[in-house]
Amino acid sequence: MKQRLTAKGWRGLLLAALGVFAGGVGIAAAAVPTGNLIKNSGGETNPASVDGNDNIDIPLWDDRGMFTVVEYGAPGFPTEAQAAMIGGGNDLFAGGPSGGQNVAVQRSVLPARAFADVDSGAVNARLSGYLGGFASQGDNMVVQALFKSAEDTTLGQVKIGPVTPEQREGVTTLLPRARTAGVPIGTRSILFRQVATRLSGTYNDGFADNLNLRLTIPD
Repeated sequence: MKQRLTAKGWRGLLLAALGVFAGGVGIAAAAVPTGNLIKNSGGETNPASVDGNDNIDIPLWDDRGMFTVVEYGAPGFPTEAQAAMIGGGNDLFAGGPSGGQNVAVQRSVLPARAFADVDSGAVNARLSGYLGGFASQGDNMVVQALFKSAEDTTLGQVKIGPVTPEQREGVTTLLPRARTAGVPIGTRSILFRQVATRLSGTYNDGFADNLNLRLTIPD
């Protein structure tokens, strides 16, 4: 015997059909990217310098000056035991064997599906990482995430660092730092900058590792 669908039944079928349509080839929900937007965030992709004196090519980063990556445990750098404590892997970023200020940059382009959320002003960015330096010297690392418009205008930024010798208690080490900021309306890409500054000595001892930037929409 055939059964007639009630008004409630027809409504259920219609909603189910709309759900399939929206989840398939129909309307794509606006969404910000998930996960860490910084690629090669610990400098682990290529073999690193064993003593810090090599200008290593860093994949996915445009490094300027003598900015490099160095193995943990190299003389004058954080130890392998310190790396194990922070999950630092084998390598860390360093300013390099010369230069008053050396820089590495990387850009993350936001997908079009994220524009609606960004332009609602509802998106936050949390930047975190481990930053440090050598002994009592003032050399340091600053990491910035610059929010860029489609025309490459800087709309705002979030920044971590520097870590001072006093904060490190005169020890060669890395300390955790994190900060959160709202993503400005109109942001279409994020430019990441590591800036290592030498204030004393001959080596640029600004260090960084485990860099991370995640976008979230607060509840």
